[in-house]
Amino acid sequence: MSYYLIDFENVKSRGMEGVELLTEEDTVCIFYSDNADCMTFDLHQKLNETKAKIIYHKVAVGTKNALDFQLATYLGYLICEQQRDDPHPNYFIVTKDNGFTSLMVYWKAQGVPVRIIRNLLWSKNQTIEQNLSNEESAGEMAESTELEAVQTLPEEETEPERWEQLTAAAMIEKKNEEETESGNTEKQDEAAEPVKKPTQKSSNTRKKSSSKTTEKKATEKKTTDKKATEEPDELTQAVSKVLADQTIVPQVVKFIRQYKTKQGINNALNKEFKDSRRTSEIYSAIKPLIADKKGK
Repeated sequence: MSYYLIDFENVKSRGMEGVELLTEEDTVCIFYSDNADCMTFDLHQKLNETKAKIIYHKVAVGTKNALDFQLATYLGYLICEQQRDDPHPNYFIVTKDNGFTSLMVYWKAQGVPVRIIRNLLWSKNQTIEQNLSNEESAGEMAESTELEAVQTLPEEETEPERWEQLTAAAMIEKKNEEETESGNTEKQDEAAEPVKKPTQKSSNTRKKSSSKTTEKKATEKKTTDKKATEEPDELTQAVSKVLADQTIVPQVVKFIRQYKTKQGINNALNKEFKDSRRTSEIYSAIKPLIADKKGK
């Protein structure tokens, strides 16, 4: 008597291979969802012909591993319901998902025969091989039968016990690797620090670029000042034309540019030359040039 719990999302129709070989003592529980709810015509025909009892479980989805959790829950329910029966049934989870290995290890520790297989044909071939081994004496016939079984199925499907042991060992190794990785967090952080170097290089590049820009502006300013010295601007030329004393032209031009009002310019001239008559003459001469200034 055996129960087969099918992870249909994982194995699809290929996991049902061998369903036609089951007996009336076997029960197949197919767990499917909206993500996997289709089967081939060939599988549909085999399900109609099999003697085993078929139970369909459409599971709710929407969260990660929803089907796996519901299948595991149903397995526990079956074991609880059948634990008083004698003989105890065998339980098979048909999946390629290694996540069920911990479930298998737990129930085996409780003395419940739970196994993981890839398809239904795998379990039936193993049963046939065991029956032949019991009926035949140890010798050439047994060796011949084992050889044929190895040639019939892929290597990974002829030794389910070995596959289960290797899977359990892989889980333990993975756990050890995670613990080692967690313990080396500080070392990894230190190793990650050199990544900051490109940022420093970029900063140096920006500094060099800024320095070049400053030098360029200084050069342009010097060029402008040089041109201003070599070639007087329009205001300087205009002031030069109205003033007889050319030595005071730069100072008068400075006052015109510095002050926004006519009164301010006049006061600056009085303060500079300290001669009201001369100041009056200068102011009268430049007055047409400061007509846009505020004041009278």
